[in-house]
Amino acid sequence: MLKFGVITEIDMDKGMARVRFPDEDIVSNLLPISVPFSKEDKASFPIAINSDVWVILDESGAYGVIGGAIYNAKNKMQ
Repeated sequence: MLKFGVITEIDMDKGMARVRFPDEDIVSNLLPISVPFSKEDKASFPIAINSDVWVILDESGAYGVIGGAIYNAKNKMQ
């Protein structure tokens, strides 16, 4: 399922983060952050705490991946 939330904690060494889903007021397990590549050439992720993100989760909400950051009404591109 597709969900939207806010980053609350980042584990830079593991490339994972926790996301708070305000509509349910719950915080996820550590979830991997999607990057464009991860073998010999490593990609860093520009997601920071309090970033709005989109997440794909399994039906139980226990496993998933953070797809990326998104803009919102307060944080606009321009």
